[in-house]
Amino acid sequence: MLYYRYMTLKEFFTVRGIVFGIVIVIGIIFFAYKAYAPVSPEPVVPVTPVQDTAVLSTEPPVFAWKFEYDVTKNLDGLPQTNVILVATYDTEKVSKRVATVPGGCNDLQEKEKDSVPNSTVAQCYAAGAGDRFKVVKGPDSYLVMKKVFEEGSPEYNPPVQPYEMVAEFPLAV
Repeated sequence: MLYYRYMTLKEFFTVRGIVFGIVIVIGIIFFAYKAYAPVSPEPVVPVTPVQDTAVLSTEPPVFAWKFEYDVTKNLDGLPQTNVILVATYDTEKVSKRVATVPGGCNDLQEKEKDSVPNSTVAQCYAAGAGDRFKVVKGPDSYLVMKKVFEEGSPEYNPPVQPYEMVAEFPLAV
């Protein structure tokens, strides 16, 4: 006759505690290995310099802003807009998405002093705050700069934020 003995509560929890402890130790070893294991370096590929045969144009490209509705919403539930800058060079067009911002955007009539001649300033605005974009000429490329601003009131004078670079375009293509 087969005799079956039931486990006591102490045996039941002791066995599960041992199994749970083993799983914890294995997990700690796994994460320690992932965090501290040496990573093999990527092979270094020598780069040979290529002579640039393109003749730099003396005329800067024409920069045009495009604003496309984005199907996603931000964390506040506001609709978003993709800000895209299109640079038209002598031979081709280069397009880059420079930001996705809440609210709507438009081109401003006034330019800033350091903006590239063939460009405008774009402004996006929603719920008391916004972003301003401009294109300036850097030492090796055209730089797309972004500045965050807030709406003020008689009781609140918001701090003026500096411009930060968000994208680059080559001087010539």
